[in-house]
Amino acid sequence: MLTIRDRLDINELLALHAHILDANRLDRLEELFTSNAVYDMTATGSGVGALRGIDAIRAAAGRMAESGRAPIAHFVTNVIAMSTTDDAATVTSRGLMIMSDGSLHAVSHDDVLQRRGADQSPSHHPSWRSRSCRGPPPLTASLPMPPARHVKEPS
Repeated sequence: MLTIRDRLDINELLALHAHILDANRLDRLEELFTSNAVYDMTATGSGVGALRGIDAIRAAAGRMAESGRAPIAHFVTNVIAMSTTDDAATVTSRGLMIMSDGSLHAVSHDDVLQRRGADQSPSHHPSWRSRSCRGPPPLTASLPMPPARHVKEPS
């Protein structure tokens, strides 16, 4: 059973994922993923496919950033975590990604997380890491900026 501390740590791991990618800090991926993690982007239609291991994840993220196709901001919400064993959990979450062209993508993530051992989790790092992550096709919407409106202040 997941404790409140586990749930907070899992939410923090997902938030840290967003911050690390938004800052293009690919040198910190070990904080997010196990060494043999699988990040499956097959269903996104991006052509990236399933990435196996941190080095493959890092290389693909670097190529996306260099190409200008990487999201410029990630937002994570609607996190549902369930324990599968004492040291593993499945997590479903929703998210929004703002792309460099201004489009907004709504995504779902399914993660399988593994608890780090006490010797592997310094107090400033999450106690959980992702073993696998799968993202289905994103829903895309363009958000046009509404025209500026001038509101008269009441006299």
